[in-house]
Amino acid sequence: TKWNSETLIFAFIAVEKTQKKGKEQFVETNVEGYVLIPISENSYRKVLIDSYGEEGAIAEIESIFFSNADKDKQKELIILCKWNQDRHANPISGNLYQVYVYDNLHLQKTPEVLTAINLKNKFPLEFDGTNDAGEKSKAKYINAAKIKQRLKQLGF
Repeated sequence: TKWNSETLIFAFIAVEKTQKKGKEQFVETNVEGYVLIPISENSYRKVLIDSYGEEGAIAEIESIFFSNADKDKQKELIILCKWNQDRHANPISGNLYQVYVYDNLHLQKTPEVLTAINLKNKFPLEFDGTNDAGEKSKAKYINAAKIKQRLKQLGF
């Protein structure tokens, strides 16, 4: 895809890691995101976007898009993650949502890891569903259109 006129590839992979807690071992699955930057016809530079850990379930990349989220002219990378909570005991059902924002790439000085822009106070972790007390809640930022609308309200 194109990001600020640069053609790039975005890739997300699930990576299982064995963790230890006391004497117990368990497998945790993180979703790792990468930007692949072409450096020749068949060669790419791999830049880590981020690693998204489990939140009661394995992270799902719900949406990836570009929008202005700071004061410069270039668009930033926005990733919406979702974690399905239906595996829990009844009556818990629904999804957790989190918006992640990353600064635009400067290809002259390509970083090892993208720079995160912390907007979690504007886009907190949200639950859309029914909690363990049977109470329903509605998440606000569950798609690109709603996130872009909020960014415009914030003056971006």
